[in-house]
Amino acid sequence: MKKMIWILIIVAVLIVLGFALFKERPELSKTSNVLDGDGMVNPYAISSFTYYRSSGMVNGHYRVTLEADELTVEERIGDKTTRKKYIVPDETINEIEKTLYDSDMKKRFGDFPERENSTLDADTISVVVDYCDGAHIEFDSNQEVPDEVWEAVNETMRLLEAIE
Repeated sequence: MKKMIWILIIVAVLIVLGFALFKERPELSKTSNVLDGDGMVNPYAISSFTYYRSSGMVNGHYRVTLEADELTVEERIGDKTTRKKYIVPDETINEIEKTLYDSDMKKRFGDFPERENSTLDADTISVVVDYCDGAHIEFDSNQEVPDEVWEAVNETMRLLEAIE
């Protein structure tokens, strides 16, 4: 009987240790460390990034969407649309998040004024960035947006297009 009690105690201790060691920790989240070690939302972490270029002259568009670790690239020219999906490595996501954050996009964002002069037949580029902390940033090429923000967008696109 004593032997059975000791076996039950050992099994219970192992179960408790198993839960303690293997429970899911937020700081190890697959979504690019949405939570940092102290449980606060990581200001770098994005939930999605969308780049959309409309080509009115050829009735087409180019859309790149990054959500979590999935990249979707859609291109339409006339009536033909192609769509491809890729998995983005964590290192690339971390680099994108750092690039966007270092541009101070979140601090600079506001109601960007419309440009005084815009070319009617030029492509229009729209960018939407959603951060895990709830920040939503949206702008397009018809607005006065700081160069540093466009540089961050261009670097992000360079990183994403390298995956294709």
